[in-house]
Amino acid sequence: MPRIPSEQLINTLFGPPKTEAGKKLADFAAKSIPKPEKPPSMEAGSFVVHDAVNPYREALQAGGAPDSMNPERLDRTVDLEQTLNQSLKIFEQGNLNNWHEVIKTADFNNLTPENRGLIEKLIKEGWEVTAVMPGKPTTELKQKEWLQDLKQSLTTLKPLWIKESRLQTIKDPYIWEYFTELIDNNNPALYDNLPERPYILLTEPTQKPNPDTCNKKVPEQQNWLTQQQVARPLLNVMSIGEYAAMQAMFTRKVNLEAHNKGIPLSALTSLDSQTYTRFINLPLSTGGNVPNADFFPGNSQLRWSRDDADDANSRNGFRLSVRVKI
Repeated sequence: MPRIPSEQLINTLFGPPKTEAGKKLADFAAKSIPKPEKPPSMEAGSFVVHDAVNPYREALQAGGAPDSMNPERLDRTVDLEQTLNQSLKIFEQGNLNNWHEVIKTADFNNLTPENRGLIEKLIKEGWEVTAVMPGKPTTELKQKEWLQDLKQSLTTLKPLWIKESRLQTIKDPYIWEYFTELIDNNNPALYDNLPERPYILLTEPTQKPNPDTCNKKVPEQQNWLTQQQVARPLLNVMSIGEYAAMQAMFTRKVNLEAHNKGIPLSALTSLDSQTYTRFINLPLSTGGNVPNADFFPGNSQLRWSRDDADDANSRNGFRLSVRVKI
């Protein structure tokens, strides 16, 4: 079976570029005039990080990739414009119209040298530029629109799943009603810690949450996070919107990486197929449960569920994110 060109596969998975910056660049290129020297700030959108931990290694190994094509460390090209285009397409496919319009305003010229250095450092450690996300809504109308898309994202942002070399159908998710209550009641914990502008979301895309976050009750997890933030104050608890975007984006990026390397994947499993990610930034329910999420292969669906906040075991952790505003 002939390989699909990478550009065509990107368009299939994420859609063609639709940003205003892309349109202006295409219009400019069509004109037969000398191209001016690119200012240094424009270089922020694409750069190479040498000898970085491979964030796709675990997923590609599970899909049958040989070590020779799936090294532990490699030089990684970070293309923020491509990530923006991928995010736009995913949000468009998920009918997240407000989020789509908000991130169209993202401007990588706002990326400071310090923040670019932060991204490079995290990429070298094995973090992934996962998506471009909408920032905190600042007016009552914007909150209403933002929350509508958040509720929609729980249903429409679905991962890819490959089993026995065949793409599987993902069913609609199970959603515990408490998630809906938090959104309908405009609980500020859903967005209070977000930047006020669109931002670059970085995550650790491991199959399981960081083991250091597991085997702890919720108060112990919160204390552990506070201790980590002393040394790394930019660490955050992954939000539910970020988790939905991560599940949808990461599997597509792994699939694209496999295609570009000529690796036929026999399997591609969504994150948290045997574990749960807690959202310890959200208030507990009246019954003392903490909201969580996972992917349940047995029923081919994401589950937005809960567990006892006093439970401490190896399967219940939480995920970290870093947000770089642009």
